[in-house]
Amino acid sequence: MNYKIEILDTAYEFISSLETKFRAKTYRTIGLLKEFGPFLKEPHSKSSIYIITSGFIKKDDKLIKADK
Repeated sequence: MNYKIEILDTAYEFISSLETKFRAKTYRTIGLLKEFGPFLKEPHSKSSIYIITSGFIKKDDKLIKADK
């Protein structure tokens, strides 16, 4: 069964701007989501409602800590 995936224009523009390697990886993951829907497990997804509205490229593994 294929699940319906809708990509908003802003997200599509972001995906289209990615380097070929990252764009291919993104479309592969979206394809898995389309195929498996809510049954797609980690490392590809966590349980949630999927709405892709935008994206970003994480430059490193560091987390930004908020000041309290």
